[in-house]
Amino acid sequence: MKACADQGKRLPTDSELTKLANDLYNTTVSGGDGEVTYAPLDMNKMSQYGLPVDNITIYGVFLMWSSGQETDARDAHAYTFYSDATGWDSYGGRDGSAPYLWAVCVGE
Repeated sequence: MKACADQGKRLPTDSELTKLANDLYNTTVSGGDGEVTYAPLDMNKMSQYGLPVDNITIYGVFLMWSSGQETDARDAHAYTFYSDATGWDSYGGRDGSAPYLWAVCVGE
């Protein structure tokens, strides 16, 4: 959050990431915590948004941090994108990094 704030931006909200998932999966994603939606990811749209297509190819997944809830001091909300499913995850590792975990800053 600090890195985004330093740029005058912010992390996307839960609602914004749910809307993104709706578009990327060409379906209605519920956005409910712990719910998984099974649908094929539109890799062309991923590319058009400038999102990490390689992460799906190499790791099979990418996660995007949300400005939403924190579960505890270590866990925070992240939206999970797979080639065939999507959903929210309480990702335990916000104090670390992984090549499939992204922080995307958005402007107002």
